Amino acid sequence: MKGDSNTEERATSQLSVWLLPRLGESGQRQRAEILRTLLLALIPVSVGLALLVRLAASPESGWSNSHVLFGLALAAVLTSALALNRRGFYTMSALLTVLTVLVAVFAANHFTVSGAMEPLFTANDVGLLAYLVIPMVLAAALLPVQMFAAVVAVSLVGVLLVPAWYPHISPTQVVQGPLMFLVLVMLLLILVTNSLIRHERKQVADLAMSEDKFRGLFEQSLDPILLVGPDGCVREVNEAAVRLLGYSARDLSGRHAASLFADEAEGVVFGKRLVNEGSLREIPVRLRTRDDAVLDCIVACA
Repeated sequence: MKGDSNTEERATSQLSVWLLPRLGESGQRQRAEILRTLLLALIPVSVGLALLVRLAASPESGWSNSHVLFGLALAAVLTSALALNRRGFYTMSALLTVLTVLVAVFAANHFTVSGAMEPLFTANDVGLLAYLVIPMVLAAALLPVQMFAAVVAVSLVGVLLVPAWYPHISPTQVVQGPLMFLVLVMLLLILVTNSLIRHERKQVADLAMSEDKFRGLFEQSLDPILLVGPDGCVREVNEAAVRLLGYSARDLSGRHAASLFADEAEGVVFGKRLVNEGSLREIPVRLRTRDDAVLDCIVACA
């Protein structure tokens, strides 16, 4: 029966709304936050080193000093990575950060073995190559396995090519020094990464079992239940919700939850409140069924 201001059908029902998180959203947010913190630390360090060279170590060379320009360039690239991360391009930002640190280590080694860092470092010192462990660890923590493997390969190949680029550096110096250290670190990272992958796969399997149990409870529940996505649209409903609202499951799927309110504007306000508070309990609302009857409902959202 179609209701108007004088002849609205009223009923009191209990309705549950379960909010669905975005798949992988929590882990992605966590890694993005770690990356943001890392970039906010690296950017001022890059600028500070450039200013240190410009104002203290080599003031006579001015801003044209290659070390100064390189430090400022690093800061600019890392700032771009920070902007990408803030816009949601996490993987691109993480890859750019890792590659920037990788290039910085090889550049520092170039400045050293070319004699530009004397007397702080001698031209035969390849010890800075050991700092390639930093981009390798970052890649293991922030990037997918395939990208991590690519970063490790580039690092090791670059170290092996150092004697070819700089003839005064012997292969023995490289192999017995930074290369052996990096190989050991790489093996440890592979072991740790493999362990984390196995743990993640177990979590996925456990989640699948939990979803099977949830599916049974969801479908057999006598209480009407709506599953609502982060965009506010209904993803699934159980049979009790279909009977309560009068719509078919297909009609409800993809429909914005606010449109089920007797007053859609009230539904929009309710959705904003839910986003701000995270969950709501025992909230009285008015919903409109397919035949235009208005139901007084008590809604719980979690």
